Amino acid sequence: MYLTIGSVSIQKHWVAIILAMLIIELILVIRKKKVESDIFSSAIIMFILIWKLSILVFQFPFIIKNPLSIVYFDGGIKGYYLAIAIVLIYTWFKVQKQAIIKINSAIFLALLMFNFYEIIIHILLDGLFWVKAITLFVNLSFLLLLFMFGRKEVWNTQLAILFPIIQILLYSIHDETITSILTYSIIIVCLLIMKKRGN
Repeated sequence: MYLTIGSVSIQKHWVAIILAMLIIELILVIRKKKVESDIFSSAIIMFILIWKLSILVFQFPFIIKNPLSIVYFDGGIKGYYLAIAIVLIYTWFKVQKQAIIKINSAIFLALLMFNFYEIIIHILLDGLFWVKAITLFVNLSFLLLLFMFGRKEVWNTQLAILFPIIQILLYSIHDETITSILTYSIIIVCLLIMKKRGN
């Protein structure tokens, strides 16, 4: 679960998240989508900070006794879902406030982030070759569909519904936790509700 670079060990999930973020930022910069880039960057940074610092809320006595533990620990699963909730509220306000970014863009970026994460994490994780090959093939195929049709109104919704279903099927062939699927489902359902209420 850890990637060792020199004397530093980093969780592979964090490496996948950071690489996915950087790839999406690069795509947004190349396509000159400054507003989307700013909102995406802010949402990701906000998510990481809230998740990391939520340990102050959920484990305050522990932090008082061991102040340096804030560097090594995060808010756990409670902090994770708190961060998701706050980022979704932030996204909703940004979509309401700025006519430039539409909810379709937020759905597209979320799907892009999830898909790049899935591709990168399955390259990094150990596992059976055939399982990795199937997972990568399906995720790369979805990525192609996303780039071709992801910004179109009808396709945007259909791809958002299809993505968690695909991931449930893929995760069923290898034993992994359902945190990712639950995360994708919660975020996608919330974004689709925002889209429905906005129409």
